[in-house]
Amino acid sequence: MSSNGDTIFTGLNIVVTTIAVVVAGIAIKVQQYYQKKQFDRDAMIDVFGMLNNSQHKFSENSIIDIFKTNNLYNVGILNPAVEESATTVWRNYDQIGLLVERGLVPKNDIFHMFGKIVIVSHWVLFQELKRRRLLGESDFMTNFTHLAIDCYNYWKNKGKDRLPREPQGNTVITESSINQWKESLPK
Repeated sequence: MSSNGDTIFTGLNIVVTTIAVVVAGIAIKVQQYYQKKQFDRDAMIDVFGMLNNSQHKFSENSIIDIFKTNNLYNVGILNPAVEESATTVWRNYDQIGLLVERGLVPKNDIFHMFGKIVIVSHWVLFQELKRRRLLGESDFMTNFTHLAIDCYNYWKNKGKDRLPREPQGNTVITESSINQWKESLPK
């Protein structure tokens, strides 16, 4: 009788152990899911902090407003009076572009929340970005350019009527502009 009891006990032990392993596996998956959600939330809070601070907002508004008056560039070169504002904008978007590329922030959330202003800011600053790349800084703010292209594709997939408009003439930013951005990137 002892061997039947041992067999039943061993069988129950295997069943209980299997259930415990399955429950532990599920608990680990649930914990990983919530950790990822918390990580994404924290990453978005960091991005919000970067883009919603007064220096970034002031800088972005400045370059767009000065662009509207045709005073952002002088003979194809960025107006030195706005260099600091331009640097703030392209540096922040370049950093966010790197975070998106590395998968450290939820990209679709970034594209949806900030995509249109990223595209407009890139459109406004592109002449200077391109000039610096042609003068030997081939990797200058390339993460910003990749981010702007990805944002454009996100909004293009939402429908042509959802694409952002350039700030001077209020016309839709077109695919030909995006192709210029792509061509400016190092090969």
